[in-house]
Formats: sequence, structure tokens, C-alpha cells
Amino acid sequence: LRPHATYESFWNFDGFKETGTVHMDVHMDWENGNFFSPAVNQQYEGLLEPFEVYPGVIVPPGQYAGFHTAFAGNSDRRKALSASGNWNYGAFLSGNQNVIVPSVTYRSGGTFSATLRWQRSDIDLPQGAFVANLGSLRATYNFNTLVNLQGLIQYNDRNERWSTNIRFNWQQTAATGLYVVYNDTESIDGLGPVNRAFIVKYSYLFDVLQ
Repeated sequence: LRPHATYESFWNFDGFKETGTVHMDVHMDWENGNFFSPAVNQQYEGLLEPFEVYPGVIVPPGQYAGFHTAFAGNSDRRKALSASGNWNYGAFLSGNQNVIVPSVTYRSGGTFSATLRWQRSDIDLPQGAFVANLGSLRATYNFNTLVNLQGLIQYNDRNERWSTNIRFNWQQTAATGLYVVYNDTESIDGLGPVNRAFIVKYSYLFDVLQ
């Protein structure tokens, strides 16, 4: 059982408080691997200019503060199949939020793991209401302790785009080795790629004194 509280804030160079968070939480860890965290946050946001939080939904300049709950939990991640989730409910800028993030993970020892995650954000502001969804599938295959292949597929219904990231790592020592990365973003409306890149990087660390 680990209760805790934190506070952080950020100001610009003119002394204007841009954001601040008071976080009060209680972590509860069980010996069977289960975890639950009920939290309450007080969030502060200061806007010097109008902020378009969603297409057509513009929050005017001002100072916004309020409380929201932030629940998080997961089942035993040591098992082959585990589940986790987050739920944020309460104040958001000039209105309210209801954000639910469920996920499920499959793990096969230390060789393969895959996580399916979905985030649904239901936002209700005086300037307008909207729902945004973000889904992702992340997978990792470890050939050994130094060589692995990682993949991430993500869908964002705000701009109706699919994005893919595939990365091959062959490490020699810390932060050195071969990295091969492929990035691709596809637009459903545009019926074509928005961004596509293929990157190869190799780094080697040596001691010039030997």
C-alpha cells in the first residue's frame, strides 16, 4: 500500500502559469500480481491564445481548473493473458471528460508479447462536444537478448488515418548497433500515403585511447 501526493507547475518566461497538477493517489499491489490505483487530480490549464482542441471546437483564452478522478489497474502481468485499464472522469479545460482506456496483453515467456489497446475520449465543452477514438496493436518478438523485432499499428478516427511503425534492433552494447525502421501513415479519405520513411542507422562505440 503506497499512498502519495505530488504537485508540479510550469510557467512561461513572463511568469504566466501555463499548467499545474495536484496528484493524490494510493497504489495497491497484491502478491498475486494484481494492481489498483484510485487517484484524484486537480488540473490547471492557462491559455494565452485560443486552442482548437478538436476540429471546430475552440477553447477561448483563460484560466481553467477543476478536479478529475484517474483510476488505473491491471491483472497479473506475469501470466500469458492479462488485462489493464484506465478511467479518467471529471474536469477538462472549460468542460468535462470521460476517457476509458482498456487493453489486453498476450505474452509467451520472454520471446513474444502483444498488446491491444483502445482509448475512447468523450469530451463535453461549452464550445462543443466530441468523441475521439485511438486504437493500437503493439507486438515484440525477441530472437535473443540483443536482437528483436517490434511493430506498432495505430488508428486515429479524428483524422481517419492508419499508421505503422516497424523496427528491427540488433544491439551490440548499450545504445550501439543496427537499427532498421519503417514508418508509414495512410489516409483513408485520401486513399494514399501521407508519410512514408525507411531509416537505417548503425552506431559503434570505440575507445580512441586503446
